[in-house]
Amino acid sequence: MPELKILVDSTADLSLEDRQKYNIDYLHMSFYLDKKIYDASLDWEEIQPKSYYRILREGHRSFTGQASINEITIKFEAALSQGKDVLYIGCSSMLSGTINNARIVACDFIDKYDNKIVIIDSLRSNYAQGMMAIMAAKMYQEGHTLGEIVHVLHRDRLRYQTFCYLDSLEWMKKAGRVKSSYKLKDLIGFHSLVFSDADGYNSLFRSPKTKKGGLTSLAEIVYERLDKKANQDIYIEHADCLEDALEFSQILKSYGIKNTIKIAYLGPIIGATTGPQSLTVSFYGKKISNADFF
Repeated sequence: MPELKILVDSTADLSLEDRQKYNIDYLHMSFYLDKKIYDASLDWEEIQPKSYYRILREGHRSFTGQASINEITIKFEAALSQGKDVLYIGCSSMLSGTINNARIVACDFIDKYDNKIVIIDSLRSNYAQGMMAIMAAKMYQEGHTLGEIVHVLHRDRLRYQTFCYLDSLEWMKKAGRVKSSYKLKDLIGFHSLVFSDADGYNSLFRSPKTKKGGLTSLAEIVYERLDKKANQDIYIEHADCLEDALEFSQILKSYGIKNTIKIAYLGPIIGATTGPQSLTVSFYGKKISNADFF
């Protein structure tokens, strides 16, 4: 069985620790901020997260770019030339065009290499997407075939889920990354709860009056939906609001949730969409259905 190269992209927010532990690489996206183009490094190599979110608070927008054809070509060919198969678990095609670029590149390699390239539309972003890659890596380490891994990922991708607390809906609205049954203009300035829905979009489903109410609602959702038997880690990410992340972690623990909880900064691509003071929680649980929220 050929060696397997597992790739995600900058929206997956995988930490350096997880990337090294599970041998996962990623396609670098980019962002434009304050008259400069940056590599969307998950290790914040060109700008520190506190500086990034400070600039956003000052009123500047971060415009994000998908992974380029050149970036994808380099990463794919590096693996294929070494006799490896490639598994790319991409950001939802409803949120990014990177997966379409990857398909274009894959077509160019059909006649050049015998090794396989498998591209999966995760219908997710954030650590839910990253968790799918971790599951793929674990299965590969256990000796499962690429076909078996792909089957499980397709079967379970809607069990990997992300919910988001937004201090303001303004950022996601400007980025064009949210759909809602509400009149969005009536919700600007209010707190909002958004989830990655079954179609791969970000959907607004609740507008709490207070931050405390929003975080408590999120904790209730995690408690109700979490697959406690799976004992997978829970990932809390924040847009420079560590105190809120720590408070949310304590609320989760108060519900009796014993899963390991990991806290980190939101990466630059997701953070550009959610805006400062936002918070996400990603976990493995009951299969997402839009009917559960609308």
